[in-house]
Amino acid sequence: MINRFSSLLSKKAQLLLVLILLLGAFLRFISLGGETFTIDEVLTASCSKLTISDVCKNRFRDGHLPVYFILVHYWSRLFGSEEFPIRFLSAIFGIGSIYILFLIIDKLFDKRTALIGSFILSVSTANIYYSQDARMYSLVVFFTLLSILLLFRSLYENKNTYWIAYSLSTLLALSLSVSAIPIILFESLFVIYLWRKHKSLNRKFIISLIFIVVFYLPLVVILINLRNPNTLSWITAPDIFSIIETFRLFGFKFIIPPFFRQPDSLNCLLGELGLIVFGFLSIVGIFNIRRDRDKLILILLWLIVPILTLFIVSLLWSPVFGPVRYVLYASCGYYILVAKGITSFRRKYIRIIL
Repeated sequence: MINRFSSLLSKKAQLLLVLILLLGAFLRFISLGGETFTIDEVLTASCSKLTISDVCKNRFRDGHLPVYFILVHYWSRLFGSEEFPIRFLSAIFGIGSIYILFLIIDKLFDKRTALIGSFILSVSTANIYYSQDARMYSLVVFFTLLSILLLFRSLYENKNTYWIAYSLSTLLALSLSVSAIPIILFESLFVIYLWRKHKSLNRKFIISLIFIVVFYLPLVVILINLRNPNTLSWITAPDIFSIIETFRLFGFKFIIPPFFRQPDSLNCLLGELGLIVFGFLSIVGIFNIRRDRDKLILILLWLIVPILTLFIVSLLWSPVFGPVRYVLYASCGYYILVAKGITSFRRKYIRIIL
């Protein structure tokens, strides 16, 4: 009887996951080619007309690593360089991120929390936007999630195949954008935490870390030497309100019908309401998993370290914190806390909240 119930529950969870993925796909594919390229997307599309050598030189000069643009170069050769096919690449990885986040949360907690967390990601305005953007940020989110999933499995199962896959996925995430560097920082801090707790440091993680640094460091050195120093001059110095704005954008941007007299004011009000609700649910989520300290530490590092790292770098060196796309992968840690907060309520209230 118990096995039968578990089977039915599993089938129901699978059906709900499929529906969530279809919803996420619909929201990412709708009007995918309906708008003309933005200025940044024009630069992406232009890579299809350049040689690989020119792609690398131009992207390094503009302060970007060339891996994504080399991928677009070959992608556009196969499918074209118009709005839809180039953005389609970002949309695919955006949909894939929903599934990977489900696997992470299911591994950490349970299927109910995993379904809610993946649902939040599927309708996340910021993640939908960058899944429809011909830039690398949707891919960074995907490979960050894959890196975290593989790190978790590698640490607790310690199989060589998982460690190799973890190293490659992390290296890919870092190679797509320098804004992803905090990934390796918060993962290392989590491993150090486990080492301090269990008095045992996993040697395979050290080997993976060396592998990642050896292959990634030359890219960073080339970028530093070739980068135009005025590349990020348009970003202003951040303050505490910049962090609040980041969390507001992690929530939802409501679309107000045009017949309202003051849509901007109402939009702002609803945006602040979303910030408050998400903030409250995330605090409830923290309280709910406070006893699972390992999991709580992982999620908090995932959320806080990327934001705090770029914020500190902006204050001490050069402004790099501001655009939410640079820390978009941190939003998934936030959604896990929110999902865990939602599951703290009774079932009838969960439906109301969703």
